[in-house]
Amino acid sequence: MKKVLLLIISVVVLIYLGVFIINSSNKTAKIKLLVVPTQATITINGNSFSNGIINLKPGKYNLKASYSGFKSQQESFNLKPKQSLIVGLVLLPNTPRTANFYKIHLNQEQLSEAVASNLSNQFSQQSVNNEPIIKFLPHNGPNYNYSINYADNPSNPTKPFIQITANNPLSIDAAIEWIRSLGYQISSLNLQFINQAPVIKL
Repeated sequence: MKKVLLLIISVVVLIYLGVFIINSSNKTAKIKLLVVPTQATITINGNSFSNGIINLKPGKYNLKASYSGFKSQQESFNLKPKQSLIVGLVLLPNTPRTANFYKIHLNQEQLSEAVASNLSNQFSQQSVNNEPIIKFLPHNGPNYNYSINYADNPSNPTKPFIQITANNPLSIDAAIEWIRSLGYQISSLNLQFINQAPVIKL
């Protein structure tokens, strides 16, 4: 009887443990950590890590990286459940001894370029996710009477400016009408209007 009871308890515990693991894995976020130089000391919220794929719980994190002869850097990031994110830093030399580090260590230079490229691609994707109209830009109106493009927004990098360049109110109205024709609400966009001097024909 005792053996049967122990067996039932063991099965119940295993089931609960399995459900807990599945639920935890469903909420886990993943980051691809890329810090150059690769010998740098890396901490995330005070815990040591190395470059590679890391599973973390959703939440706020602070990445710090340091290496002798290089300027220490840090970056904060937020993780959502099931999110995949590239997090990277390229440390810059700050002593005469390390001034030519990336020229001498070509593999580290290539990695630093890869970090910049990956982060740029991720930023572009975030911008498109936040402002899907970007995938239709740049756009020039008929006879180039207006143009619509986008530009970085320093105060909120993931919500870029949508810039309308035109030289008269009718051209601005035409640009706004084109945006509306794509199904976007003007009030939801971070618009910037740029006055363009009219072309004088000689």
